Amino acid sequence: MKKKNLKLNLLNMSRLSLQFGTVITLVGSGILASTRSGWPSIYYFSGAFGIFWVILWLSLGSESPDTHRLITRSERNYIKSSLTQTVSEKKNLITPWKEIFTSMPVWAVTISHAGHNCGFWLLLSEMPTFISSVLKFDIKSDGFVSALPYLAMWLCQFPVTYFADYMNKKNVTSLTFSRKFWNTLGMSGGALGLVILGYMGDNANAAICMYVFVVAIGCCTNVGFNINHLDLAPNYAGILMGFTNAVAALGGVLAPTVCGFIVHDQTSVDEWRIVFTLGAAILFFSSIFYIIFGSAEVQSWNEPKNENVGVRSFMQMKTDYGSSAGYTSPSSSFGK
Repeated sequence: MKKKNLKLNLLNMSRLSLQFGTVITLVGSGILASTRSGWPSIYYFSGAFGIFWVILWLSLGSESPDTHRLITRSERNYIKSSLTQTVSEKKNLITPWKEIFTSMPVWAVTISHAGHNCGFWLLLSEMPTFISSVLKFDIKSDGFVSALPYLAMWLCQFPVTYFADYMNKKNVTSLTFSRKFWNTLGMSGGALGLVILGYMGDNANAAICMYVFVVAIGCCTNVGFNINHLDLAPNYAGILMGFTNAVAALGGVLAPTVCGFIVHDQTSVDEWRIVFTLGAAILFFSSIFYIIFGSAEVQSWNEPKNENVGVRSFMQMKTDYGSSAGYTSPSSSFGK
């Protein structure tokens, strides 16, 4: 079972590192900005670390286990035993673009991804301004306070992943229901929290607690739409992630831009309330769209058109991503 869940565990691990990196960056930025070098040091440090990462990636990255220089033979065999296709086989796949662009489950993931990005980047980019301008925290404290929600998100991801995996393995619900349940909890819960946050004014303690809640509960989407690419089309999961992430990136650009148009007086609680309410509406709409059109069933176009390419069976594909037990047909919109 460990081998079957390898890809799921690796994906969740990468998501955990995202939140952890955010914590380190926000805390470090507050400290660096308060030094003699000031705010430019944040960019110097971030840029230097980015270059360091590129060097590591070029040195340690590899296209396949067979071409990696540093792993042992047992590690190579372990990884290859969990794969159903080699790199050369995957290169023979013909991407079914028409089917992808006309698939409602794919658009459900895309809309959720974009809505989530709007909320995530709105909070990540604009909340430090709200904390310093409305809640009156100094710049060094601002960094620690801004990082606290992402630390909570990182910590909450462990139990959420465990319970989601437990639900799938023990046949508590269908996989589709599980994806929709966690996605709804993360996005609609965040939407509710944003609305409440908008009416807390300059009550610092209450606002910070709600801020932590909104960000932390967002971790539920990592076992919702964020993992759904692997359910819909294991053979094209990378392409689906590239597509949905490209569309979702627009949300990350638009959210702070729209905020800039709305908030002219950074100390105005009323203007910030409009921003939070708009963000909540986007999250809620995205959540509803996913409930209606989302699915965890492997799509028919996942089957490669090339006759010489081996394809895993339906049950093998489902178990590869920690969902072998009890996949049932839907009987309602939420289990569709």
